[in-house]
Amino acid sequence: TLIELLVVMAIIATLAALVVPMLFRSTTTANQTQCQSNLRQIYMALTEYKMKKGKNRHFPKYDGKKFVAALYRKGVLEDAGVLICPSTDDNNNKGEDLGGMGSDPRADIPKGTVSYAGRKNSRASNFSIIKARMKKVPTTEIAMAADGLVRVEDTWEFPHADLVIVLFLDGHVKSLDLEDDLKGIKKIGDGAEKPLDGLSNE
Repeated sequence: TLIELLVVMAIIATLAALVVPMLFRSTTTANQTQCQSNLRQIYMALTEYKMKKGKNRHFPKYDGKKFVAALYRKGVLEDAGVLICPSTDDNNNKGEDLGGMGSDPRADIPKGTVSYAGRKNSRASNFSIIKARMKKVPTTEIAMAADGLVRVEDTWEFPHADLVIVLFLDGHVKSLDLEDDLKGIKKIGDGAEKPLDGLSNE
């Protein structure tokens, strides 16, 4: 009957209202976990990059997205997919859009091919954990890379809404609240008032 049909439709609508948000939260959590994993792999690649430099150990001498893209272009990071945050629509076609391994790390980054951004040390190319300690800045407070900004209509937002996932100089990765947790986080090389200033440069 019509009443029975309406009752069934009401039950289905109620179940959908309960299930859809749960699925959305599950996807969001999975994306954040994958993003954290990507940044950990980027840290391991940065460590290898420094080791290959021998006596003149330093991170890539670039700011913004070139900082992390250099790891792939220099052949240290083999999987270009690690440079893509799952919460974005970015895609680099397995690195082909970045020029492939062996390409010039100084070349511009095509839009939408790298999700993460980082900073070289603005004061010395061979910035190290030892120097951080000499400056009395805990390595746990120095941000070296994070998921970059994405364009949403007329504004710029981080891909994880009110969270930004940050890689620190000591290697740990953490999801930070944009409003509360970012206070006191320093970019590589100094203690600027804008803690992640420059991390999202193209």
